[in-house]
Amino acid sequence: KSTDEDLLSGLIRDYVVREQRKLQLSGGINLVSEEVLQKFFEELAGWMHENNTREVAINDLELIVGQHVPSDIQPELKQRLVALCGLDVNLSERRFRFAHEVFLDFFFGRFIARLIKSNQQAALTRILKRCKLTPSATRAIWGATGVSTSLLEALADSWDGQDSSPLP
Repeated sequence: KSTDEDLLSGLIRDYVVREQRKLQLSGGINLVSEEVLQKFFEELAGWMHENNTREVAINDLELIVGQHVPSDIQPELKQRLVALCGLDVNLSERRFRFAHEVFLDFFFGRFIARLIKSNQQAALTRILKRCKLTPSATRAIWGATGVSTSLLEALADSWDGQDSSPLP
């Protein structure tokens, strides 16, 4: 790995740990593990790309929690969603978005990496036909899978037609 990938991974890890602390129960007990929180962010980024949006309504955010977080912590996590400062909160519209585009790109890349690792070919093809991979997402995929960045870039370029659109 290059220094850039190490730096980005470190920043993401620090971000996840910081957000995890905001979700602690009394006595400093973690509501969610780093792994669960990171997977939640990955699913959230995947959902955002599939729905061609950078913002998520609170109702949709709660749905994503319901689908991708262990059921025993869902009620508590749903109550604490507004504590996630890594997501901007627009209280009048109750919508969330990642504070930094690089976070969205990284988590989307990790979402794609999980599809590659679990051999979910149909889902991967559907998503890549619609979404353009950014360099940050491509590096996140490479870091998680070892798939060559040139192969990923070639795939992204071959699907970069009318169906492929960056997020607004």
